[in-house]
Amino acid sequence: MEDHPSVTATKLTRAAFIAALYAFLALAFPQFSYAIIQFRLSEALVLLPLLIPEAVPAIAIGCLLANLSSPFGIYDILGGTLCSTLAAWLTWRLRSRRRIAIAAPILINSFGVSLYLAYLNRELYFSIVPLIALSETVVVLGLGLPVVLGTSRALKLPFIANSSEEKAR
Repeated sequence: MEDHPSVTATKLTRAAFIAALYAFLALAFPQFSYAIIQFRLSEALVLLPLLIPEAVPAIAIGCLLANLSSPFGIYDILGGTLCSTLAAWLTWRLRSRRRIAIAAPILINSFGVSLYLAYLNRELYFSIVPLIALSETVVVLGLGLPVVLGTSRALKLPFIANSSEEKAR
């Protein structure tokens, strides 16, 4: 996988599909997507940058589109999109260190999204962090890993091994 891949019709189509799917999954299940305890099903896509770099802007665009309908308004539009974009980018940048890359969206969203959810809901920040961490962990690990494994097989892409951890074993 190249660090700066050229844009092709396939990659552009793939990115558009990921963005649309992210937005659809969030908007189709608003009761799970926009709450303090949120099981945003679209977050199952945040590990796709492990395989394909075009997933990074796709997740950013999909999240932005989904957050345009958020009851948290501009906080979610800006803050949530920033968190998801950063998480997707870190997942891609850290892809050779698989466990850290997988933890990135969980940690970024747990601590980042909690900032504005605590403020908007007049809750203590550290009472919100575990709730977001739990829900993000369930979705990312429970749904996201199978999505990445299935995508890896379907596109015949290797699921990148954590080279430093694998060598230590």
